[in-house]
Amino acid sequence: MDRLRLHRGGAPDEPRPRVARAAEERRGPHHRRWAPGRRTHGRRRRYVGPVPRGLPVAGLRLPVPPRTRRRSRRRHAGPGHYIGQPLRQRGRRRDVGDGLHEPAARVQRALRVSAPDLDTLRLRGDPPRRIVCLTEETTEILYALGQGDRIVGISAWTCRPPEARERHPIVSAFTGANVEKIIELQPDLVVGFSDVQAELARELVKRQLAVLVTNPRSIAEILDVVLLLGRIVGEATRAEELVAGYEARLETIALRTPAEAPRPRVYFEEWPDPMLSCIRWVSELIAVAGGQDIFADRSVGRAARERAVTSDEVLARKPDVIVASWCGKPVEKESFARRPGWEQLPAAQPERIREIASELILQPGPAAFTDGLDALCAAISGGRGVG
Repeated sequence: MDRLRLHRGGAPDEPRPRVARAAEERRGPHHRRWAPGRRTHGRRRRYVGPVPRGLPVAGLRLPVPPRTRRRSRRRHAGPGHYIGQPLRQRGRRRDVGDGLHEPAARVQRALRVSAPDLDTLRLRGDPPRRIVCLTEETTEILYALGQGDRIVGISAWTCRPPEARERHPIVSAFTGANVEKIIELQPDLVVGFSDVQAELARELVKRQLAVLVTNPRSIAEILDVVLLLGRIVGEATRAEELVAGYEARLETIALRTPAEAPRPRVYFEEWPDPMLSCIRWVSELIAVAGGQDIFADRSVGRAARERAVTSDEVLARKPDVIVASWCGKPVEKESFARRPGWEQLPAAQPERIREIASELILQPGPAAFTDGLDALCAAISGGRGVG
């Protein structure tokens, strides 16, 4: 029987062009073909499997291979896993920071936050009894939860609460730590912060320690960490109460600034060389305190290099208030006026520079919502250059 052109159909005795016959000879007897007489009109053609030569066209109904179902992989986070990002919720993530750069009415709406869905975190066994805190805010949060007795090691930068330095041994700075000392303490959990401690966390994981690294950048993410730690130590209810109290305080302070009131332009300097503007939670707190961060667009960057600014950019945005907190380094107020072009900027005069201790504002913990926010309010109200 002559070969059939299955893509068009036709009688067996229909004459075939020489080129078509030669091409079919090269393809072989089991070349893959598509269902006969089907016009796709741009749609995906249905593959019907290999068709042998000489198969009759009439009544051709070949079975279609069943479509394979793609199986999704779900990652579960829990104790002992290295977590580089804060716990995410199902669906769209709510964010306390949305709208904080707008008038107080939108600030009030943005601060109404419900507790995140932490059901994806499944804890096995008892809560950790021995916790090493590589950063200061973790220590403060655990004490606020009434779980300070679980801490067995702290950071050298810890100063809140004051009794923490007297009760617990120091095992780390910020980027480094005494790994052997941490191992001797036999912790059930080590808690760190951000990609800055990624290498340290990796080393601890290699030594078979359970490590949790959080990376909050906004008010919402800091509150998420409070809830997460509360769940881990078995104090979920207490954590929700703390978060509700912080939210209420933020909303109360935000409403002090009327919607129609002018907001002073604020330049917050986190580091002098290279010049870095403030991280996102500080930018949001500036809005809560009644100011307007002149580099709010840069604050959304998660990496420090994304918040780098130049002197010309600061001068072009004409800040009314300059607030500085140099990550633990004393602020040299006289140095601002010595920068090229800054001598004509009223806010750059030494008596106008406002300094806030780094442990109050640059730690992603309760201090930022309490003493840090109070210091921001005083700096903005006392140094504003608008009516």
